[in-house]
Amino acid sequence: DRRQRQMCIRDSIDPLKLPLDDSKTYELLQQGRTAGVFQFESPGITRYLTQLKPECLEDLIAMNALYRPGPLKGGMVEDFIKRKHGITKTVYLHPSLKPILKDTYGVIVYQEQVMQIASEIGGYSLGEADLLRRAMGKKKASLMAEQRAIFTDRAVKRGIEGKLAAEIFDLMEAFASYGFNKSHSACYAWVAYQTAYLKAHYPQEYMAAVLTSVMGNSEKVSFFIKECKDMGITVLPPDVNESDEAFTVTDKGIRFGLAAIKNVGAGPIAMIKKARESGRFTDLYDFCCRVEGVNRKVLESLVLSGSMDGFGQTRATLLQNLDSCMEFGSCRRTQERSGQLSLFDVSADEGFSAPEIKKAPELESKTLLSAEKELLGLYVSDHPLNRFKDILENEALCPIRQLSALEKNQRVAVAGIIDSLEKKVTKNNQLMAFLKLEDLGGSVQVAVFPKTYEQFSSLIIQDGTVIILGKLELEEPFIKDEEEESELELVPKIIADTIATLTEANLPKMKKYKKAEEKKSERILRGVHVKVENGSSSLEKLRQIISNAPGEEPLYIHAQTGIQSTVMRVDSRYFVESLDKVKEDVEMLLGGGSIWTV
Repeated sequence: DRRQRQMCIRDSIDPLKLPLDDSKTYELLQQGRTAGVFQFESPGITRYLTQLKPECLEDLIAMNALYRPGPLKGGMVEDFIKRKHGITKTVYLHPSLKPILKDTYGVIVYQEQVMQIASEIGGYSLGEADLLRRAMGKKKASLMAEQRAIFTDRAVKRGIEGKLAAEIFDLMEAFASYGFNKSHSACYAWVAYQTAYLKAHYPQEYMAAVLTSVMGNSEKVSFFIKECKDMGITVLPPDVNESDEAFTVTDKGIRFGLAAIKNVGAGPIAMIKKARESGRFTDLYDFCCRVEGVNRKVLESLVLSGSMDGFGQTRATLLQNLDSCMEFGSCRRTQERSGQLSLFDVSADEGFSAPEIKKAPELESKTLLSAEKELLGLYVSDHPLNRFKDILENEALCPIRQLSALEKNQRVAVAGIIDSLEKKVTKNNQLMAFLKLEDLGGSVQVAVFPKTYEQFSSLIIQDGTVIILGKLELEEPFIKDEEEESELELVPKIIADTIATLTEANLPKMKKYKKAEEKKSERILRGVHVKVENGSSSLEKLRQIISNAPGEEPLYIHAQTGIQSTVMRVDSRYFVESLDKVKEDVEMLLGGGSIWTV
């Protein structure tokens, strides 16, 4: 049934003919369930997607184009989202701009829009418009002054006021260096939609393919296994009776691929699959008799990775009987080739029986998990952090996967297991350490400088489980070509100043710290705050109330949609005189407690 389903999926899906209005796909994108979705899986862009609530392919094309260093630093992403949801009014400097910019809510997002404006307002040919776009991107003052004069002169001749023409040129110039090629972005968005569609409709098959694609990267495999668990999909350990080379879908879940096991190459896998054609392996002796060309190192790797757990014996027992099984299997194959077994009709139970299995108690859990980590790059049967799961989910701690979405230089609390550790001696002959801390969803590099190392050295040990408090650093990735670069997430690193053992008892001071950070955040957002639920129809009336009391007090809108809440500061044009001037009217419109000041 499983194979028939996979063949049916393969034969029935034409990736070029997917429906572009699939509600299940957009629901997945709106909820940020985008791990494994092309272009949209990093925490930063996922956060913006949940705010944007994409409803069509055009929204995805725009988000792809906007999620670049320039637009992010310029605040264009937030502006685009506000305009889409009506929080900030969409305005056009001239009616001729509306057909060009209406799909992007008045924001110049694409290079093609710059060229269209130059053609429509300034009467440029498309060739001239492309030269203007390039010139704007280079930001040469002398060239810009020359082009400004040409554009304004041509616009005036086409009936547009000179001052307005200059404003339009300024708008083009401001956005041209950020503008992205729409045709390029459309291709990205189309592939993103295809992958989101497959994940939404065929989750097991899609995640098996994703896991196979990252098989050589243990950190990514670990991350996507966690994603599978969050989706309710079981990822099964490798099994010599069921696994193929890659991750595959079975009736019980996704089965780990044999090719992911260290020391198990294509040759041994082919021999295992060939022998399996005549039936399932019943035990270690049966396996050694039927599979040729597999050495002891390969067998050890299969045993310690859990691939032979189905034989019903402890891994310690299998290891203890490995040599006798290999010898027995080799002798049996030799006699089969010589024809002795078939000539005298001697079976394995009559004169050629396998020696008795010598049982051994199972290895310690720590040893078993360490072997899995070594051979698979991750823990499969269990995880040393599983017993700390409740602590790791405590709100005082930040999941490592979410660090890149935070503000740099803030102090954060993270917890996990020390996956790797490197100690160094400084020029002043002091010890310090660099370590990789791993939780259930990701890992981060942590620097422990001499003063901190001296204080907490007893806790800085390989496989130690700790809570680390320190300053978050975010390093920009090296980008060769902004148009080709798809991964723009800042790389998080932590400078540790406090280290504690991973216990519930060490969390209270972290909670206290988090509350202090929240108060600090509130102080930053000083001004008048208004809560608007479900993006509502009241926004236009709210805008009128605010416009009647203009001033210099910043105004923040708390847009609440379901459980998702987004805080946005409105354009300075809508700052208010004071809370008292608007409170009564706002509460009449939105209800008591809907407006306050910080």
